[in-house]
Amino acid sequence: MFRTSGFPETPLRRYVTHLTRDIEAKGFDVVDAFDCRGFDTWLPLRIVGGIQKGHPDATDITAARAFAGKLQARMTAKP
Repeated sequence: MFRTSGFPETPLRRYVTHLTRDIEAKGFDVVDAFDCRGFDTWLPLRIVGGIQKGHPDATDITAARAFAGKLQARMTAKP
């Protein structure tokens, strides 16, 4: 699973946990997750023009590609 968010996950707001549960409830398997900051204009943030402008950036994309490569290698190595 690839996910972006304006804020990191906190113990009080388990975004990834809830998203994973929702995806699995639809019948999909989530074997790993990648998370990075993303431009966020959710309602209250829209007032100030959003947060995390410029994200995902080149560094985030490089990290996502590395994650995808490792995941691909893991999945193709499975018997």
